[in-house]
Amino acid sequence: LSEIKQFDLLKNEYCKSYPLYFIIPRQIPSYYIHESSQCRSRDRFPIVSYFYIPSNSTGDDKIALLRSSQPLKILTKSKCAYEQEYLSTICGHHGLTIVDCRPKKNAIMYEIIGKGYESTKEYKKLISNVNFHFLGIPNCYKIRKYYISMIKKIFHKKMFAFKKWGEIIMKILHGSSFVANNIVNLSHSVLIH
Repeated sequence: LSEIKQFDLLKNEYCKSYPLYFIIPRQIPSYYIHESSQCRSRDRFPIVSYFYIPSNSTGDDKIALLRSSQPLKILTKSKCAYEQEYLSTICGHHGLTIVDCRPKKNAIMYEIIGKGYESTKEYKKLISNVNFHFLGIPNCYKIRKYYISMIKKIFHKKMFAFKKWGEIIMKILHGSSFVANNIVNLSHSVLIH
């Protein structure tokens, strides 16, 4: 960690489901993280999970993979601005691709209960190239249902036991490929939830 000069190690006092420590850009005050956590479901602000350093890079050029929960619909402009500046600093001169794993219809339905999905409009004020993409992966309960169904069908030697499960696996693999392509080939940082 001492080799990463442009980042500080910060103790996590914001989100119970995150690691005890995480890194943030040195020029970002810690209260930006607090404000950002207030804008996200279960306080899961965008946290850096991985840095990709291109082979032709000087070492200071890092492309980030970040994770967070979906934003709350009740964001205030000031809190949202802190998160935008935080993400802009992490992205640097790279673009940002925001990936929502859910199907679009689920995200729209969640807006009714005060949760939402990302709007690229606000991010484009600070980051020049921002994209948004839904992966269409069902929630964990539906995935578990398909898995159990597959196991039962295998046990009873039924044909097409893998059909629904295979569709889910293909969506996950497609999503993984999409994220990797954005990071490695397009040099976009990726925020996924």
